[in-house]
Amino acid sequence: MELDTKQLQEAVQTVVDSKAATEQSITEVKSTLDLKASLTSVTELQTKNAELNEALSDLQEQVANLEVKGTYSMDAQTKTFDLNAELKSLTAANPSRDILAKGLTTADQASAGITIRTTYEAGIIKPLREMSPFLSLCSHKAVPSEDFKRLVRINGAEMRWGGENVANGAIGNTGVQGYAEVQGTYGKAEAHPFVTNEMLHDSAFDLQAELSEAVLEEIAVGVNDAALNGDGVKKPKGLLAHIGGAAHESFEQLTVGAAGKLPVATKDILKQLRAIQRALKTGYRQGAVWVMNEEMRDELAGYVYTDGRSIINDDVTEAPEGRLLGRSIVVDSAMPAGTIVYGDVARGFTFLSIEGMTVLPNPYLAPGNTQFYHSMRVGTIVGDVQAVKIVKIKAA
Repeated sequence: MELDTKQLQEAVQTVVDSKAATEQSITEVKSTLDLKASLTSVTELQTKNAELNEALSDLQEQVANLEVKGTYSMDAQTKTFDLNAELKSLTAANPSRDILAKGLTTADQASAGITIRTTYEAGIIKPLREMSPFLSLCSHKAVPSEDFKRLVRINGAEMRWGGENVANGAIGNTGVQGYAEVQGTYGKAEAHPFVTNEMLHDSAFDLQAELSEAVLEEIAVGVNDAALNGDGVKKPKGLLAHIGGAAHESFEQLTVGAAGKLPVATKDILKQLRAIQRALKTGYRQGAVWVMNEEMRDELAGYVYTDGRSIINDDVTEAPEGRLLGRSIVVDSAMPAGTIVYGDVARGFTFLSIEGMTVLPNPYLAPGNTQFYHSMRVGTIVGDVQAVKIVKIKAA
């Protein structure tokens, strides 16, 4: 059959028109889908933005609550309280007395119960406690147990002068060095306060952290005093108690003055103070300091040279409490009246730590209350006793 040319052209045009219509339809559908997808994305973003705004609002409210409790402040630098680190920096010895902290309840003002009902400024005013500078002079050592000991040489080797052994005879031996064993004295500092659950959760302050900090301060005061004055009964033996007994465990005790008083004349007190310095072997003098209480320091400052200058150099750029005969003065309120320590304390005395501060919370013994048992085992041990002299004002 013969196909008409015109009909053929119409057929081709129909196919072309059909393809164009299909492409246009596809383009229209694609545009519709893209628009729908864009609207969906916008809706999802709006939803997520609303959720983030709500979360941010909750976070701001939590921060405000924390600031009220004094736990965290957006405007102030914070400090994390680490009992072990604090105890190690204090390098405490054992308290000279038992420490007993009472409980915190909501019942009365004395036990901080009022803190859950009143609005306060964030933070609590904490008066400074008197800590002992003496411990900063001691050397410090962590030991695994109370079995820690050290050897001290109690005498040296001997020598002699000799000549040619023309007789080829036996030669006598010279002496060898000898040693003695030294063991530390130990004690356990402890505190066992409790806090009611109401106080833990309802107070405007973080009383758990506040309690631990207060206990730490109390233990530090006790252990500092024991390192200097402890009698060795359930506590370390202090440096001032190491007199008498075996020579390798006792510090030499010197006396100045007469009838419980220092000499009246400046030349006389200077003569006795120089005698104390000379009693310390020259090898120990480089690191030597004077340790005394404030009253003794002021009494010595009252002695003046002929030109009116005090025998204590008050140049605070060199030493805060001044210098006496060229050596720094360390004032410690725990030093007893009429007593001075002179020498290289780090070489003569060591603080021992068996473990860091242990804190054991116990919420089970008394339901509704949580007990916090704080403990720390520490001790002291002598080193080279020739490095330190204990000076006493002569008793009346």
